[in-house]
Amino acid sequence: MNALLEVEDLKTYFSSRTGLIKAVDGVSFSIQVGQTVCLVGESGSGKSMSAWSIMGLIRPPGKIVGGKILFKGQNLLAYSDKQMQRLRGREIGMVFQEPMTSLNPSYTIGFQISEVFKIHQSKLSSAQIKQKSLELLNSVGLDASKYNAYPFKLSGGQRQRVVIAMAMACKPSLLIADEPTTALDVTIQAQILELMQDLQKQQHMAMLFITHDLGVVAQFADVVVVLYKGEVVEKARASDLFNNPKHPYTQALLEAIPKPGKRKVRLKSVDENTNYLDFAREIRC
Repeated sequence: MNALLEVEDLKTYFSSRTGLIKAVDGVSFSIQVGQTVCLVGESGSGKSMSAWSIMGLIRPPGKIVGGKILFKGQNLLAYSDKQMQRLRGREIGMVFQEPMTSLNPSYTIGFQISEVFKIHQSKLSSAQIKQKSLELLNSVGLDASKYNAYPFKLSGGQRQRVVIAMAMACKPSLLIADEPTTALDVTIQAQILELMQDLQKQQHMAMLFITHDLGVVAQFADVVVVLYKGEVVEKARASDLFNNPKHPYTQALLEAIPKPGKRKVRLKSVDENTNYLDFAREIRC
């Protein structure tokens, strides 16, 4: 069975005054149609840079120096900037961590959603675009009054719903979600996650979900890819990883999760003095 997305030995490096930073160093994983793959790891582990590499968003001093990114069998690293612009939004949608960085405060929500349709579905009339935009808002639980609102008039959760709507506008085959609930409170997080799951099922869409929250991973993932210092240290089905973590770094991450019902128990933390790359990789799927 051919994967929708195959990332093979991806390497994304950054030049700096102190030397070469290997943000992504030989990362490999694949995503099947309708599947959810979660990238997990600490800050700086290479999760977001892997996603940005897939989307063609790496800019100097960063550079993809090796590997392949195959989407529907086509190597995206061979695509021109113009080809990648057509692909983004139409075939691959992306939801970023902070919605205010994705929304222009100077334009209404309706204008910004309409722009997505104008770029990717240029044959639609103005009336059709407005109708589709209103339907899209409704699909993410927002009423028509938000169409003429500005981003600063919306709550954080509402803004993230708008960003999700824009990412879903052209019904992409793959949605990349980079820490989409980090800036939200726990109740709103749960609502956004439920919304994303519902939309994924409705459209039979694949998802690459990036998070450091293992509670979210347990709820969301089919397959988990654990990153550490830009490298994959463990890859397994979610049930296998949570029930029987093999790599010491994965074990350390899981041991740092608070256990429900257990009080006055000192939580363990990831040992900063241990180089977890010294241990053998655990690739189980």
